[in-house]
Amino acid sequence: MHSLDCFWEKRENVGGQAVIEGVMIRSKYRFAVAVRRKDGSIVLWSKPWNSIFSKYKLFDYPFVRGGVILIETLREGLSALKFSAEQMEEDMEEKEEKKESFTLAIILGVVLGLVFFKGVPHLTAYILGKLLGYKTDMTSFLFHVVDGVVKIILFISYIVVISLFKDIKRVFMYHGAEHKSIYAYERKGEISIEEAKKHPRVHPRCGTSFIIFVIIISILLYSFILPFIPPLTYNTVLNHLIWVVLKIVLLVPIASITYEFNRWAGSRITNRFVRFLAYPGLLLQYITTKEPDDSQLEVALVALGSVLKDKSTEEKKIRFANFEDFFIKYNKK
Repeated sequence: MHSLDCFWEKRENVGGQAVIEGVMIRSKYRFAVAVRRKDGSIVLWSKPWNSIFSKYKLFDYPFVRGGVILIETLREGLSALKFSAEQMEEDMEEKEEKKESFTLAIILGVVLGLVFFKGVPHLTAYILGKLLGYKTDMTSFLFHVVDGVVKIILFISYIVVISLFKDIKRVFMYHGAEHKSIYAYERKGEISIEEAKKHPRVHPRCGTSFIIFVIIISILLYSFILPFIPPLTYNTVLNHLIWVVLKIVLLVPIASITYEFNRWAGSRITNRFVRFLAYPGLLLQYITTKEPDDSQLEVALVALGSVLKDKSTEEKKIRFANFEDFFIKYNKK
């Protein structure tokens, strides 16, 4: 049995995400991405995690830190995805082309995502309001409820559709490997394949659950804030476009509120009421995660083990011939 247990004095709070053929893990002090190459080797990229909290304590207060963490998570998540995509290309010229296309794809994806998950629900709520006879401005609570329900339907439908693709299934398997590895560490303080396999692939602090809570909290926040913002023009279409932009801006405070709720719920997951609130997000994780194989657990454990073991202030990119090689090198430290 491979184990890197008992090399820390106190268990750190860690999180992560799945990437292309790999896993990203981040602790309070370090960031790491481990990716499986086609030849079976594992490439590890690790570096110190320099959060804005370490420079500006103002951003570390409750109901402020959530929005900052969201922005930092998106930034580092994209860098992790970019690194994993680069590993899939062995030729340097193709890799450079991949960098350019990846950046363009991310920009296009963000724009389309905002249109799809913000613009479409808003437009649908407006059209249904005209057909069903309820108010279609920001003073209508029902308008915000319909808008939120449409968002949830679109989000779940999107997840179900992409889960049918082979490449996405593998990403979801790495997502499961990330959860199982973190569970093994949090519950048993052990990093091993045998221990990770014993734990569930759903986790209460997962980003999937976070998104569901964001939508629910946004319904309430929009209902209390937007009614106090009067129409800025006499043009109905322009007013609704302005309101959509405001909804995008309000994502930051909504993320901050949701983060605090997730943090509170995550520490009380054994409570029946909390489990009831968390249930929709946990249920959805059975789609966004799949049972990983041992090779995928190995990759997740390499990322997790390196984050916990490595306390240096250096950025490193190391290629391990296999899983055994990683444990031999890190146990010597």
